[in-house]
Amino acid sequence: MSAKVPRNFRLLEELEKGEKGLGAEACSYGLEDGDDLMMSNWNGTILGPPHSAHENRIYSLKIHCGDEYPDAPPTLTFVSRINLPCVDPRTGKVDPTKLPCLVNWKRDYTMETILIELRRLASIEVLPRILLTCSLGRALYRALLRQIVRLPEETHSDFLRESIGHHVLRRFKKDSQLDSPYQITNALKVGYEALDLLRRSSNGSMDATTRMESILHSYKPKHEDLSRHKKYLQQVAERLASRIPRTRPKYPESLVSPVEKPRNVLENPVPISEMKHPPSDGLRRVPTFVIVQNGITFLRYHKPQPKRLTQMIRGRLRTHNRIVSEREKLRPTLLWAKDEDLWDDNLVEQIPSARTLGIKEPELWADDIIAADKTLSAKNREWGLRNLEIGRRMMKVWLKEKALGDIEGSTEELKRKQEDRRRIKQKMKDERRTQKLKRHRFAARMADLEDTSDPQNSSKPEKTIEPLRPE
Repeated sequence: MSAKVPRNFRLLEELEKGEKGLGAEACSYGLEDGDDLMMSNWNGTILGPPHSAHENRIYSLKIHCGDEYPDAPPTLTFVSRINLPCVDPRTGKVDPTKLPCLVNWKRDYTMETILIELRRLASIEVLPRILLTCSLGRALYRALLRQIVRLPEETHSDFLRESIGHHVLRRFKKDSQLDSPYQITNALKVGYEALDLLRRSSNGSMDATTRMESILHSYKPKHEDLSRHKKYLQQVAERLASRIPRTRPKYPESLVSPVEKPRNVLENPVPISEMKHPPSDGLRRVPTFVIVQNGITFLRYHKPQPKRLTQMIRGRLRTHNRIVSEREKLRPTLLWAKDEDLWDDNLVEQIPSARTLGIKEPELWADDIIAADKTLSAKNREWGLRNLEIGRRMMKVWLKEKALGDIEGSTEELKRKQEDRRRIKQKMKDERRTQKLKRHRFAARMADLEDTSDPQNSSKPEKTIEPLRPE
């Protein structure tokens, strides 16, 4: 049997360890008063665990070591407000029956053990407690509605029952948004008191009936408004039911023309002869196959390219850049999570008794980060495969367009069209030249007539008309 270390020696050892910072980095403790010879009152500090509701928060508490310490556990009181199952929300005292290390207290435990246990408890999600609260609220709501139906008709009118049901429904809707455990506890307490009042009233208690009527009397104006609103809705429903329903006219089938399924010209290019709206010059516009950054492809038929096409390309680039930036942000977070996992492993190795505290080991901090990285990697891979598939389809369209352009450009029909177009242009050019010659001759004839009619101008030299220049 090993010798027991006296109380003062044990406290001196813990004081030296706390002042030198040899303990856990997320927890610290020290004497409240340096002149305290009994070393009874201590101050503790806990840093909130990451990835929890207490992240980046610092909680301070007071520790009182009695005369029987370390044979008996110390008493702890939080100075900072904290939401933990083992802490009283009003006084901040730690319930020793709800903290595993205080329930199974051993002489080897220290104040650092308690602080680490509180920090670990803060990192555990309280989802079962929330589910329990929701189930209690639903059970209480159903019990209240069942009890309202059981009220005797002799002493409770239909309007009174309806008013009670409306009040219960309104109160539960109002309290469904509560987040504070203290407020939730008070709301459940009021609900159970109302359930007890309804039970006593259904059993014939006049005091309970009188109290219930006095409570409802304060909500009488609201219930009167409710009854008036219900009467108004009933009148509106009767008016709507009395109306003759309107029927939309049906057009005869002969007037309805069938809609043909549009043909996707971009997927299946067709020759110019089969186009509904062929180009005016008879030439096929073969698109240009363009590849931009990150493998985004598109077909450009003309310049400048449409604004919607530019917006589409920029939107796809923003999507890819957002995925890449999120993956880059996860890299330092993964390192921090691995440090937290290493810290937890070191604590378990240094404190052998931590395995017997009765707390289920949480999952690794790095698991969520790795899962998020896998999700983003899958999205990036899916984005790349989609671009590859779109690029293959556009390449097929471009090859078909190019082949049709080569075939249609080398046919005799295209040459004949070009020859007809050249002949028409030459004919129009000749007509313009003929009209110009006629105007020139008419002007020369008019000048000759003026000279012969005026004898005074006969001595003047005749005007020479310049010949037309060939175009």
